[in-house]
Amino acid sequence: MIASLEQMTEFLERARQLPVERLFFAEPQPEPETWIHLHPCFRFIQPMTGEKEVRYAAGGRIGTRLFHPGEVIIGRPGAWIDELWNHGHEMISVVFFEKYVRALYIGHDGLRPPQKGPDVFFHTVRPADAAMHATIQALLAAGSDSRAARLNLRALLEMVLELLYRERETSIPEEELLWNRVFDYLQYTFCNDISREDIAAGAGIHPARLSRLVRSRTGLAVREYLNRMRLEYAVQLLRESRLPVEEIAVQCGFNYPSYFIRLFRRRYRISPGEFRRRKENGFTG
Repeated sequence: MIASLEQMTEFLERARQLPVERLFFAEPQPEPETWIHLHPCFRFIQPMTGEKEVRYAAGGRIGTRLFHPGEVIIGRPGAWIDELWNHGHEMISVVFFEKYVRALYIGHDGLRPPQKGPDVFFHTVRPADAAMHATIQALLAAGSDSRAARLNLRALLEMVLELLYRERETSIPEEELLWNRVFDYLQYTFCNDISREDIAAGAGIHPARLSRLVRSRTGLAVREYLNRMRLEYAVQLLRESRLPVEEIAVQCGFNYPSYFIRLFRRRYRISPGEFRRRKENGFTG
């Protein structure tokens, strides 16, 4: 996993040279299957070579498709997307978080093990600007493939590239780069059974330095911060799925539902089951 502005810019330049021939839009799934990972932000995935296999929700059901260069899948906030790794391919993906934009590149040979994180990624210091947000809203309003929507996607990619070129003029502190690596790794793996040592190895830093970094950024120990991410995802699943509480515990990376329920009650002052019942009944207190 490499955090590199120069390399990421080169990959986005390559993606810009590809035609955009067809867009696909992923949607939230009303009744998800057993595995769901709902991404809270707008993003798009663009294969550059080979075949990119994706399972995604659209039209009220989940389907699987092999995406080829020239095809792009767009995920609106909360969309159900499951990336598969059965075919060799290169791809870029861009995610628009509230405070920054994350661009990533993956080159996968189609063999095991599945991809656990990007090969190259970059987090911008600046957030998406008003023009980007307007273009994203135009894409979401379109909601289906059209020549105008494809042009909007191309314009959005141009804006991301312009943002990355502006970032070259910004001096980014080493701690910021390290935190970006840690955060990016956790975004892919927080639902797995991972330890402090696993996170440190994935981010390429010493476990002791990881602990100091997480504490300085969040005020929490590594395990506490990991559990906070899991609990926040559990809240999302309780709101947006019908999965049993025991299944949600497993999906969020907790080995024991009783431990999950205890942590949830400690943080939210209510059990997961009662939280769901209150949301279903429209209670917001």
